[in-house]
Amino acid sequence: MEQLIHWISSTALSQAIQNDEWVIPTVQSIHILGVCVVLSSVGMIVLRLLGWAGTRNSVPDIAGRYVPWLWGALIVLALTGSLLVFGEPRRELTNPAFQIKLVLVLCAVTLIAIFQSSTRRHPEFWKDEARVRKFKLMAVSAMILFFAIAVAGRWIA
Repeated sequence: MEQLIHWISSTALSQAIQNDEWVIPTVQSIHILGVCVVLSSVGMIVLRLLGWAGTRNSVPDIAGRYVPWLWGALIVLALTGSLLVFGEPRRELTNPAFQIKLVLVLCAVTLIAIFQSSTRRHPEFWKDEARVRKFKLMAVSAMILFFAIAVAGRWIA
């Protein structure tokens, strides 16, 4: 790990990030806005799956509306998160909260991919209440995962 940290710290990108005072706060601000988009998108999907909001629209319609925002925000988060790692590699890579956050992100992304796949392949799936209960649990799990990711992000700071 020490060699990786040393290599990252010596790159031109890392040096540029470390030497300009405005870069890290700007990247962190963009990262936080991305977190807001992710949490609100997941929240809207979960509210629809639980039947608490958006019930005039079908689950595939809600997924079609919010999942693209979710993926777009996740891409922004991956890019800004990578910049933050390059800017402060020792602080990030040696932090157990960062490692936990990455594992949680992998779990959450897997859940999103399963959800998106099911809404595309089987739109009628959402009319079977027995199956929908499983996905309601999955949706609540995804919401909990994303909040846990946000908390782990705060623990890094």
